[in-house]
Amino acid sequence: MSTPAWFNRLLALCGAGAGYNHVPDEGESLDALRLVVVDVETTGLNLRRDQILSIGAVAVEKGRLKLSESFNRTLKVDARLHKENVLIHGITPTDISDGEPPEQVMEDFLTFLRRAPLVAFHAAFDQKMLEKAIHAHLGQRCRLSAWDLAEWLPALFPEHAQSRRMGLDDWIQALNVPVEQRHNALEDAMATAQLLQMCLARARREGLDTWGALMAEVRRARRRQQATHA
Repeated sequence: MSTPAWFNRLLALCGAGAGYNHVPDEGESLDALRLVVVDVETTGLNLRRDQILSIGAVAVEKGRLKLSESFNRTLKVDARLHKENVLIHGITPTDISDGEPPEQVMEDFLTFLRRAPLVAFHAAFDQKMLEKAIHAHLGQRCRLSAWDLAEWLPALFPEHAQSRRMGLDDWIQALNVPVEQRHNALEDAMATAQLLQMCLARARREGLDTWGALMAEVRRARRRQQATHA
């Protein structure tokens, strides 16, 4: 399958050192945004040694979860699976063997992304693993922009912020998010997307109607938290 010309042009942005996906303008309305929530399952947590096994993603557009726009793929990679990790994510050697060529998965993921801003819980890990996979399988050093819902949630729901290090499970429980299965890339992305919806709804109720206003509130909350724990 030949690579589409538009895809080559967008990858050229990465080669030029530009970010691949869109960074919203300060005045951009939250209601106008298409955000993509992503979760990756990996062979481990070492950014240098480990690699992606599966990617789950879902779009949130104008504050609504778009179930028709989801991404759920397993990569056929040469990876040694450790028993303790298999027990967590449930991805078996057979699943990997039945997976898809990683270069096709990564190209399809970037096509699905459509340069939308990425959102994840503890986003730095997902961001770095995706950048690493794009480089490994597509031959491009591509800088992605991603925003961390782990910072948004305590800023917008301080009444539920029991500790500085609340994890995804803690927030799922605190905000009563229904989840069928954890540590499945798509299910985790769906759960995170529901939390994102709640954040966007709370932001609008608080009069934070633009991207800039939301980011300013997140920064203020981070400074308050740092001062509290100083």
